[in-house]
Amino acid sequence: MVPKVLIVANTAFHMSNNNGRTLGMLLKDLPNENKRLLCLIGDSLSSRLIEDGYRISDGYAVKHLLSRRLPAEKLPVDLPPSGTSPTANRRIPKTALTMLLRDLVWSLVLKRTDFLPLAKAFAPDVVLWQLGDSPFMARLALLAARQSGAKLFVFTTEDYYFKTWDYFARKESGFFYKIFSRRMRKAVRALFSETALCIANTPQLAQRYRAEFGVETAVLMCSAQGSLEPEAVSEDARQRRVVYAGNLDFDRHLALIELARALYEVEPSVTLELYGRAEEKIMTRLEREPNIRLMGFVPYESLAEILRTSLLVLHAESRDAYFRRDLKAAFSTKIADSLCCATPLFLYAPEELILTRYLAEGDGAFVCTDPERLQDSLREALQDRDRRAQVLRSALALARENHDPEKNSRKMLALLNG
Repeated sequence: MVPKVLIVANTAFHMSNNNGRTLGMLLKDLPNENKRLLCLIGDSLSSRLIEDGYRISDGYAVKHLLSRRLPAEKLPVDLPPSGTSPTANRRIPKTALTMLLRDLVWSLVLKRTDFLPLAKAFAPDVVLWQLGDSPFMARLALLAARQSGAKLFVFTTEDYYFKTWDYFARKESGFFYKIFSRRMRKAVRALFSETALCIANTPQLAQRYRAEFGVETAVLMCSAQGSLEPEAVSEDARQRRVVYAGNLDFDRHLALIELARALYEVEPSVTLELYGRAEEKIMTRLEREPNIRLMGFVPYESLAEILRTSLLVLHAESRDAYFRRDLKAAFSTKIADSLCCATPLFLYAPEELILTRYLAEGDGAFVCTDPERLQDSLREALQDRDRRAQVLRSALALARENHDPEKNSRKMLALLNG
């Protein structure tokens, strides 16, 4: 039997969006008629992931606070990506106070939205909540599961529930954060009390939820988009560049500036090319670096060829004490593709991060955790051909073991049928 799955998530499933793509790829082999999405953010769905999805935005909920009914918009399929994050144009800053007010608004209107009738009409066997930091979405998933008699599953790549600090303001917990956190933790606890299975993207995160809630857990890491049989590139055919492609949140740009300066000392003819967009002040800061070229946004297909023909693919995380704590459980969604892009991955990040340990233990990347060793690590990564070949072999083995989209999709279907 193929189960019918109702997905409750913050963002629409589109290949251009990290969160939507991560869960969407795990569900890609579930027939379209067997999955429906209820979400808050996004303008379009990717047919590769899902074709039946509905959205009610925060703005619409506020505007119709006193309305008797809040209809949901059926999302179109395969509109071209805008090249910006779904939250890039957020007019109201995301703070503990605004998140608290948002939750209060949604608590007032939730049962008047079309979300619950859409869930009931779909008659799911499983309600799957993609865990985020919106308490009312946890309540929606729980209500939908109770209403339909469906099993309740959680998919998580996040540890919001466990954060005792105000991660919106990057400071210790204040008055409004304490109130918001209490509401979020209460909603999540209520949902987990009726959850049949929690699926996490790393073993460490699964263990943490299992210890906190006594719930059964499983691990499914993010799937690669690209081929697990990449076309090899000869060392002499590679372009004189190293590449970072991704977002620049969490002060990653500062780590990339360190990398660019160290790179110039090691190989002055090699440039760091940066693909992606960020706040204007970050882009202005990066423009001042002579060894960084800002390349803007490019489609995935073009980026794949750029990565394949480069000397190194980079990932970096800030060494700031706040981010070392806040991002300890984070696992970048682009790592899966980086492992099978036919170019060695270079990671510059603190040693305690789950991501750092994963790549170091699996030998899937050149890993540098010490600023004093950065130039030496780059020199090895650029110049030691035997070591480069070994890292490529290990990276591909990791990708095939943990990030194979076909294998992961089969595992997800088996879990949903369990």
